[in-house]
Amino acid sequence: MKKRIWPVFPVLFLCLIFAMSTLTVQAAQQKSPYSIKTKAVPSSGAVDVGDTVTVTVTVSSSLSSVKKYSSYDLKFAYDEKLLSFVSADTPDANTEITEEDGMVRIQGYGADKTLSTAAATLIFKVEDAGEAKIAVKQAKVDLSDNAGLQNAPSATLPTKPVTVKAVKSVSVTLQGEGLTANSLVATSGKDYTFKAKDPKLFDYTITATAGGVDISSNVVFTKSSGSGKIPKKYITGNLVITASRKPKEFTVTISGKDAAGAKKATYLTDYQFVLKEEKGYTYKLTVTVGGKSYKKYTESEGVYTIPGTDITGNIKITVTKKEDKTAADTTKKTTTTKKTTTTKKSSSSSTTTVTAKDLDENLEAMEVVEYLTLHNESLYLILYPGPENSKYIPKYDGNGMYWSDKYDCYVWLITSWGDAGEVKKKVTERITADNKGKLAGYVNYSGNVNLSLNKDMGDVQLVRDMYMTQYTLTTMEMLKFLNADLNGDQKLDTCDIMAAAYLMMHDAEEETEAAEEKTEIIDVETEETAETGPEEETESEAENESEEETESEEEETLTQEESETEEEET
Repeated sequence: MKKRIWPVFPVLFLCLIFAMSTLTVQAAQQKSPYSIKTKAVPSSGAVDVGDTVTVTVTVSSSLSSVKKYSSYDLKFAYDEKLLSFVSADTPDANTEITEEDGMVRIQGYGADKTLSTAAATLIFKVEDAGEAKIAVKQAKVDLSDNAGLQNAPSATLPTKPVTVKAVKSVSVTLQGEGLTANSLVATSGKDYTFKAKDPKLFDYTITATAGGVDISSNVVFTKSSGSGKIPKKYITGNLVITASRKPKEFTVTISGKDAAGAKKATYLTDYQFVLKEEKGYTYKLTVTVGGKSYKKYTESEGVYTIPGTDITGNIKITVTKKEDKTAADTTKKTTTTKKTTTTKKSSSSSTTTVTAKDLDENLEAMEVVEYLTLHNESLYLILYPGPENSKYIPKYDGNGMYWSDKYDCYVWLITSWGDAGEVKKKVTERITADNKGKLAGYVNYSGNVNLSLNKDMGDVQLVRDMYMTQYTLTTMEMLKFLNADLNGDQKLDTCDIMAAAYLMMHDAEEETEAAEEKTEIIDVETEETAETGPEEETESEAENESEEETESEEEETLTQEESETEEEET
């Protein structure tokens, strides 16, 4: 029997075709429409140590015809220094989960699942602070229809891993004075900030500890703004921040003569300086604090005091001293004549003028009381004693004063920054009196404060608005301010508001008529004076003036003789 021999070339050709077909099948198996996506919860922000992070794995397809998957083989890598694996959940009962050396592998299979069904849900616990990553290292997904034809192909992996920012939260304790913060909890992954109150008025020293370890040298504190910060890398345990502070010192500059004081002033400590005024000179005092005009100082026997609470900046005190020529002339006249007169006669007029300085008794008895406190100053009530029908009507800056039956004296109102003592000194120089003065009017305490025809709610409202400092002497008539002291206690307060309401409901016609009668008397006297004129003086007045002039001439002659005799003796 003949042995059949196969040609060599055809056999080699068949082997080549088989190999190519095998490669083609393998290439087809490696193409997969599936992609893997991951999502972490919480998705952003920091996660405290001890909390957990959940990572959900889903499958998607690039082909619209592929809407399901059946089997899957997933591998994950995680940072085991910061995280620990807790558990994994899958949609299939037939699942094998293994975890070792920072790697988790999940293999599952079962019925077809829609793409909306998560392939796995993994839970990790945060063990320490830092930035941890969870990455998908391998993913194979396929349909059950392909199980008999090919191995499960590799799916497309996520381009970025899941990043977990793990932080350690610690408590913050603020000790000492003046520290504030938005939160009393700090985290290791973020700088902790705090604030010191009033840094322009206090000098602060800040110390801090973290977990009992001193980190004072690492605290960043800006004295000018009071802003403080502890960098995040030093937040390794509970923080205790302590502040100690002392009031700031400010420089004091004194310019001018006759004034002296310390060169430093401290916040919250009263500052005093002395101004010794020399006779025969006038002084002007100007004070600024922090570059702004300041007038709330007080004075007692030449000692000026600025309250410590007002010392909020550098102080500048300027004293301007000028010779008082008027005082010098008066001194010369007193030395040569050795006698002064209490009245000044004018040969061309019958009006007798009396200065406030000559009315010693009235000035000593004059009172100045605070009537109402305004925003930055006070309204003062001037109480000038004297009978209602006095021959000399007092005037303030040339204006006749008002008469008050409740106070039984002449009254006036002024606004000032100073205290009652300073106001009295100023008022003394501005009050005069003469026998031709006209009374400004009578204070009306009937409740008709606004001087209308009737008492109504308008009067009550006006008293309330004046008490609430909605008006000043520049925006409201002085007499209406005076009318508002209905209880006569020399001040405007809430009691007067209640009194106005009471009088509105209870008629006070008698007091109103009395005030109107007095006003009519003033008008009649004014008309009679105008009709008579200074030329129609009575004979008795002329004789009195003649006698007074003769006595004055005799006194001047005696004074001159006495002066000449003393010069001869000298």
